[in-house]
Order: sequence, then C-alpha cells, then structure tokens
Amino acid sequence: MVQTSDRVSLGPYLLTKPLEANGGAEGYLALHQADHSNHVAYRFAAVYNKPGIRRFVNAVRLCQEIRHEHLLPIEYHTLDAQGHPWIVCPYTG
Repeated sequence: MVQTSDRVSLGPYLLTKPLEANGGAEGYLALHQADHSNHVAYRFAAVYNKPGIRRFVNAVRLCQEIRHEHLLPIEYHTLDAQGHPWIVCPYTG
C-alpha cells in the first residue's frame, strides 16, 4: 500500500473512501486508475500470523479460479506493509 498525497494506492487501485464495516473485513471503495472502473477493496486485519496468511492466500488463489454468475470474482490480492491480506472485487453499486 502506497500513500499518494491524501489517498492510498493498492496496486493499480486508488482507495477513495471507507465503506461500512462488515464481518471480519474493512471495506473501501477503490478506483482502478487505468480504466477508471469502481471496485471494492477488503482488508482482513484479523489474519496476521504467517500460517494464517499462507492459508488465506492459498484459499484466495483457489477462489480466483471459480467462475459463477452468483459470485463476484476476486480480481486482485496482495499483502500490505503490515502483512494484512487485501482482496479486490468489482463494485456492484
């Protein structure tokens, strides 16, 4: 995650505003900087130890392969500087 002036970048995404908290993840509205499309970025702060992060990343990689009309695809995943995992999905409005 990189700070650019007053906004935060997450890979090709610019985090624009926090969303209402849900479950175990913090959500942020994110703008894809190249094509200006809206997405939602989720930060999973509860996953913090190495085995937990490894299991989480493996699960995300498996979920990225799933294509179903009732599931949002995971378009991007990464770890921030503190080691917390992030995923990015399309914004449905």
